[in-house]
Amino acid sequence: MRTLAISLFLAGAASAADLPITRVQIRRVDVSSTSAAQAKGKALYLKRNLIDGHDWSAWGSRAEETAGAWLQVQFDRVRYVSRVDFVPGHARDARTFRGCARPATLVVSAAGETRRFELADERWRQSLTIEPPLAGHSLRITVETVHGEARAAGVCLSELRLRAPADPTARIPGLPSRLELSISLLADDSRARHARRELLAIGAPAVPALQRALDPANPNLASRAAELLGRIGDRGAIPALAPLAEHPDQQLRHAGLWALSALGSGAHIDAVRAWFDETAGKERDHAFEALARSGDARVLEVVVAELVDGSERRRAAAAEHLGRFGADAVSAVEPLLRSNVRRERAAALYALGSVEHPDAETLLRDGLADTDNDSRAAAVRGLARRGGADAHARIATLWSSRYSDVRGAVAEALGRFGDPEDKETLELLASDGSMSVRRAAARSLGRIGASARPTLRRLALLGPEGATASAAAEGLLESVPAPSTAVTLLRSRHEEVRTLAADAIRAHGPAGRLALVRAVTGEVDLVRGPAATLLRQIGADAAPDLLVAAHQAGPAALPEVLGLLAGYGDPAGVGFAVPLVREGADMTVRVAAIRALQHCAAAGTQARVGAQREQIEGVLLGALDDPSPEVHLAAIEALGTMQVGQATEALATRLGSEDRSIRRAAVRALGTIRQRVALGPLVDAFQHTNAREDDPALREDLVVAIGRIGGRASLKVLIGALEDSDARVSQAAERALQ
Repeated sequence: MRTLAISLFLAGAASAADLPITRVQIRRVDVSSTSAAQAKGKALYLKRNLIDGHDWSAWGSRAEETAGAWLQVQFDRVRYVSRVDFVPGHARDARTFRGCARPATLVVSAAGETRRFELADERWRQSLTIEPPLAGHSLRITVETVHGEARAAGVCLSELRLRAPADPTARIPGLPSRLELSISLLADDSRARHARRELLAIGAPAVPALQRALDPANPNLASRAAELLGRIGDRGAIPALAPLAEHPDQQLRHAGLWALSALGSGAHIDAVRAWFDETAGKERDHAFEALARSGDARVLEVVVAELVDGSERRRAAAAEHLGRFGADAVSAVEPLLRSNVRRERAAALYALGSVEHPDAETLLRDGLADTDNDSRAAAVRGLARRGGADAHARIATLWSSRYSDVRGAVAEALGRFGDPEDKETLELLASDGSMSVRRAAARSLGRIGASARPTLRRLALLGPEGATASAAAEGLLESVPAPSTAVTLLRSRHEEVRTLAADAIRAHGPAGRLALVRAVTGEVDLVRGPAATLLRQIGADAAPDLLVAAHQAGPAALPEVLGLLAGYGDPAGVGFAVPLVREGADMTVRVAAIRALQHCAAAGTQARVGAQREQIEGVLLGALDDPSPEVHLAAIEALGTMQVGQATEALATRLGSEDRSIRRAAVRALGTIRQRVALGPLVDAFQHTNAREDDPALREDLVVAIGRIGGRASLKVLIGALEDSDARVSQAAERALQ
């Protein structure tokens, strides 16, 4: 039966349209957790069993983790996945199959795109066709629901195979046009960065087009195309790049040498070494990165020397790429591990994390016992780069170190493993006395799944300082990249988090806009104001969604909704605002509705607003009888701004109001409307004020209004006002007479 299962798996994996993704192309496999079950002292459910070619071995999560368990395959470069073949459960025999849960719903994701699959409970091979294919540096498979019960382990998979399309450009709609556009933008200095990101995301299918772009007649385009070919990592591009290594143009020559080194072409290593020796500054850093990427043993001595004494950029490049030199790298850095200089030991230990060799792991384990805290922290980070259950267990014991550097390294490392069991440890580290430790712990909490989200939310909203809160917010946004998550973060007490949330919402486009609308019309007071501020920045594009949601808004949300409609000035808001002027239960709602009507009328064209104008004017005139002075005042100001001539008589009667603010508003409104019939009441009011009240501000308003209306009857008042005891009044009269 075992032989039959293997044959079924392999037979099903064969396809003329798809090519297998081999183990060489898979850099590593990470899982959410691993069952501790053993047989005869040997672990049963290791993650390496996923791609060992045998269906009688299996990976299994912990028994308590089924829904939410995940595995992630990291590739050597961008890979396209068109099919996932797997054997569910532990397929060794019927008893072991029933001892594990099996996937019922799977979510497959890469580079922000997802596919969801519902699965039958079948014992042998299952295949998921991914159309169009997913592309990315890694592929994540998450179990949402399961079949069966978890007894021996949680959810289990016995084998996993991935396949890629032979020609992604023929299988992914729009990929050829994306590729063509990105190549055309690559020569444009202002848009080259965006084009570069696009081409790296496309990966191998971009190689032929980039090779065609290696035209020395356009050095900018050719040098950028060469660099991208080196980063994509297709050695088939070496013949096309080789002529650049001897080109007389320095920019092209260096770009070609860098790319050839990145692709591991040893034929040009002497030229790269000469480039490094003859340059300085950033150019020397660039040349060194080419040496480090080459993996050529002839330059290993230089790489190790720069690991300790080079510039910051060269040290980082040496640590990142030391693993390209294989076993030779271990013997090359061993003298540094015996050095009395702490930074030399620490640099060597961290760099060993990139070396896939048993001796490197042994040296890193020894480094955990180093008496120097810098070296121990570097060993922790180095081991975390390598991964593995044993490394995880060793690192986790150091969380309570007396040294903050070590605790910070542990907090950072636990995030790499992404094990939900580390949640409590990371929560403790997130309240550490050191800000750097807290920040590292907050970032790592974002990588261990749903169980940490409440802690992340609390830290993001109420964290002790902005750095920790921002790290928690980043983790939360990465864990749950929905617009609603970012909207929740708008109520953080930290400006850094609010800025981060705003950027995330904008990146979601229309979906982010809709989430903001829901926040403004919802019942959470703390988020309503920040969401409205963002909607004002976004502009009138949000008006249609806002008008749809506004009808379900509660009373507390209506002033904010009406304020937004006023800012947008969209005439479509008139129908929503008119009933609220008459029937709004709260004074603030009625005032906001009046202002919305005023702005909608002012912003709209005659064709759009003309039919509503009479309705708006009637509503505003009716609001003059509102019992609330605030509403009364808002209506007067709106009538004046809109220059409603038929309001002149009603406004003139307000000149005798006992409320000074209403008198002043009526004066200003009449001066704006400029109806000649208002001149008499305004002159009477001025004379009354001049004779009986010492109110220079009101007299100034009256002089301005009388001057705007003009006419023979105004001259006497304006000339007399030139002698007013208050300078503001006399100056207003002088301006009116000019």
